Amino acid sequence: MNALDRLIAWVSPRSAVDRARNRLALKHYEAADKGRRLSGRARVGGDANGAMRGKQTASAEAARDLVRNNAWAAKGLACIVNNTVGYGITSEPSHPNKARAKRLREAFRKWAGSRGAHAAGQLDWFGIQALALRGVVESGAVLVVEVGDASGMSLRVLEREFLDTSKGAQGIEYDSRGRPSGYWIYDAHPGDPDARATIASTRYSADRVAHVYRIDRPGQRDGITWFAPVVLDLHDLDGYEDAVLLRAKMAACKVDYVIAPESITQGWTVSDRQEPGATEIVPFGTEIKSTPAPDSGDYVPFTKQRLRRTAAGLGISYEAFTGDLSEVNYSSGRMGWQEFQRNIDGWLWQMLIPMLVDRVSAWFLDYAVMGGILTRQEAAGVTWQHNPPRRAVVDPAKEYPAIRDAIRSGLMTLPEALRDMGKTFDVQMAEHAEANKELDRLGVIVESDARRGMNAGNSPASEPASPAGSAANEA
Repeated sequence: MNALDRLIAWVSPRSAVDRARNRLALKHYEAADKGRRLSGRARVGGDANGAMRGKQTASAEAARDLVRNNAWAAKGLACIVNNTVGYGITSEPSHPNKARAKRLREAFRKWAGSRGAHAAGQLDWFGIQALALRGVVESGAVLVVEVGDASGMSLRVLEREFLDTSKGAQGIEYDSRGRPSGYWIYDAHPGDPDARATIASTRYSADRVAHVYRIDRPGQRDGITWFAPVVLDLHDLDGYEDAVLLRAKMAACKVDYVIAPESITQGWTVSDRQEPGATEIVPFGTEIKSTPAPDSGDYVPFTKQRLRRTAAGLGISYEAFTGDLSEVNYSSGRMGWQEFQRNIDGWLWQMLIPMLVDRVSAWFLDYAVMGGILTRQEAAGVTWQHNPPRRAVVDPAKEYPAIRDAIRSGLMTLPEALRDMGKTFDVQMAEHAEANKELDRLGVIVESDARRGMNAGNSPASEPASPAGSAANEA
């Protein structure tokens, strides 16, 4: 007990007891200690929004600079987007009325595959998905605004800087339940040098805006760049590589010196500018000292360690991030890939699909009603099935037989297996039926025709009946 504790105990014994109890509690939780090791760490006691306020724009700018100028940052961003969205998340509407469902499905496929889906006419629906996810990873959040008209639905993809933070709560209005009710969005990017001097903001109803961001804390109303935990790591790696490169350049600037006999070096001087690889003759008696280039033997382990930190901070596997497969085999590679896939599933089903894909699907239903594809009452019975892109298979020779065995044993259904591959059961079966019909019409026999394969994997199957024969039998 120090002098202060003794004084407090003399004045207020109860306070002294509380002080000792609190000090004892701190010893059980080192994270609560404010000693030397944690003295430089900032502690934020506010909510999620208070912790981010004022830091989102600066951190987003730092991330964008990294993506522009750092190869590893660009690779990390591409790795997340390409593996999460890939060629796009497909959506299939269903309805009890099969004819209505088919019309709706065809209309949505036509819209999704056209550049009319994008307000600027540059991307289709799947390109919009990739662009939106890039904005979320790089900037922390993105706004997708429905701006269609009588000609059809179209979408704008906007960075979070489009929010007019002078209105509402950082540009967003909320109702009594805390749900967004409106967004104040600038007509042009505030940083656009070609925009007019005065940029006005317009209020958009929240039911026409998809605000996409990753929720990391309860009550969070906006996102922050996914590069926030790794900005310093990538900057440190850049600095280290510059230093190693400089050392390599210094080592390459080697000059050989020949000390000539005294009789032939009278009046000679040593040049103060030597070219790398040159041979210099110096006067007799000249003392030459050179410092050997420092060893760069720690470059590879340091770089690997820093890249592993970066991959962990971004939520991707080291192998997918770097392409370095030198230390993995099939089992370890598959385990690392499965862990990465679980992160992808979280980003898909906890962020991208509910915040963006579901919203766009609902908007399309409104346009389908206006276009007479189905009535408002029929629209109420529409359900959507969203299919992420097909997952890459590490070893098809091992994994495809395992899927087949799981289907045969009843542990997996064929629709479930197709969904895991990014396919839709109805579409896949329709394609099979169409292909088989065309093969029968042409009289072509191919080995891939399952109807001519093995019954239960044991005996050859019988020849498929011709369409005419089948009709006769049914009659």
